[in-house]
Amino acid sequence: MEGLYEGAYRTLSLVGTHSSYPTAGHAFGGSLKDMRFGPSKEHLAMLFGLTCDCIGLGMQTMAPLLKRLPQS
Repeated sequence: MEGLYEGAYRTLSLVGTHSSYPTAGHAFGGSLKDMRFGPSKEHLAMLFGLTCDCIGLGMQTMAPLLKRLPQS
């Protein structure tokens, strides 16, 4: 899971946060005079793909552990 964290989750947190380099880069548009304010939809497909990967792999990892827990 360490590889997943270092690759997918760190990329997810970088692209999915508001005050990050991708957002700052979006604010300038095509040039310094082309200022854009507001959210960017530019990375949504990658963001949702990484989110699905992280959740899916986490569930696969946890499923065998959860089966071992005593049922109440």
